[in-house]
Amino acid sequence: MDIEKLNQLNVLLVDDEPIIAYSIQSTLEEMGFQKFEIVHSKAEALEKIESCKIDLAILDINLGEGEEGIALAKSCAQNNIPFFYVTSYNDTTTLDKALVTAPGAYVEKPFMPSNLYAAIKLTLQQASKKTNNSFSFKNKGELIKLELNDILYLRADDVYIDIVTKNKTYLHRSSLKKILTYLPRQQFINTHRAYVVNLQHVSNITLDTVELKGASVPLSRTYKQELKERFLQNNF
Repeated sequence: MDIEKLNQLNVLLVDDEPIIAYSIQSTLEEMGFQKFEIVHSKAEALEKIESCKIDLAILDINLGEGEEGIALAKSCAQNNIPFFYVTSYNDTTTLDKALVTAPGAYVEKPFMPSNLYAAIKLTLQQASKKTNNSFSFKNKGELIKLELNDILYLRADDVYIDIVTKNKTYLHRSSLKKILTYLPRQQFINTHRAYVVNLQHVSNITLDTVELKGASVPLSRTYKQELKERFLQNNF
């Protein structure tokens, strides 16, 4: 994810105090963010997380009943959503529990705008580094971790994605647009609005198809020129 493209990211703000949530939104708008989902309960947050439309989550730990934010963090991790905490908790017991979920940062309330910006930058940079060699996702409730080089292509089917490898196809609830924010653009590219291929496995480009090692996917005119240029540039 690119810190310079903040206006393209859909941010989930989870806080049981609306005034604080809107204060965070106002601060983020000054940084360049434009898209927000603001919720005040665990149930609402889980629905947004599972929607496959969130690019960054900012979580309060206590949503009125205790430590719901930590449970939400685990769901974010399972759905490959970068997240960090903005919370009034500063005791070591809660901090230790929160750190187990591997957040991008931990910001105490009341927050300074500079601290919030640093937390965002650290979180997005950390998310980018995690996708250097592998990609983790849920497949029928099970957490799967694949080496990027093992992925042949991805195919969109409504709200689900088929992640195709040489030996197996995995089903993941997401969108191609969202997955592409986690995959290195020098390696993965659209060939069609419903297909993304791993350039490392492209063996030939025809008039309307892309030939992979053991598979063939459609190629639309919209993506043809960029695909050819990237194919030659990367020397795969």
